Amino acid sequence: MEDFYRFLRNGRVRAQGIVDTVPDPMLVLDQNLLIESASRAFFAKFNLGPDKTIGQHL
Repeated sequence: MEDFYRFLRNGRVRAQGIVDTVPDPMLVLDQNLLIESASRAFFAKFNLGPDKTIGQHL
């Protein structure tokens, strides 16, 4: 079971790395339109941090 959680965690880290390479502001939303992640470009463009963004409803 620990290997499975490690696999999921590594996949999330890789996905965030991809999001962070996109030059345009980008949000990742869940099925309820809550912000799960945002790109570095998003944080820079809107002068926000993860604490004010992640978990917020779109």
